[in-house]
Amino acid sequence: MCLLNAYILCKTQVGESQQPSLRQFSLTVVTQLLQKFGQVTAPLPRRHSNTFPDQLKAHAYMEKHFAVPLPPSNARNVGLGHCYICSHTTLHPKRRKNTSYRCHKCRVPLCIVPCLKEFYTDQVLIVTVESVGKMRN
Repeated sequence: MCLLNAYILCKTQVGESQQPSLRQFSLTVVTQLLQKFGQVTAPLPRRHSNTFPDQLKAHAYMEKHFAVPLPPSNARNVGLGHCYICSHTTLHPKRRKNTSYRCHKCRVPLCIVPCLKEFYTDQVLIVTVESVGKMRN
């Protein structure tokens, strides 16, 4: 708000031909403030499209892996399995937790929250899921 008020005052004081745009005025004010009170640094280089952050890699990996209901068994209408994260890892206290969902691609039973996300974002678990998926196929 202060910057806009300063811009309006500047427009009234400067002649018609010398009036900067609001963007140019803002850049000038910020540059002058940084020169006086801070450090002016060069702008950071842009990322190239072939360098992805880890989150995007995990997102691309998870697009292939999504939760589906476990198929019903002979004795039940709803399929149940033991969550792999809850019963086989140290990420949570070890317990036998039933879930009715599994990964579509790997066919590994997992709790929807938070185990599904943890299973595919932890690098150690990604290696594990690939070996478990190969064993189940």
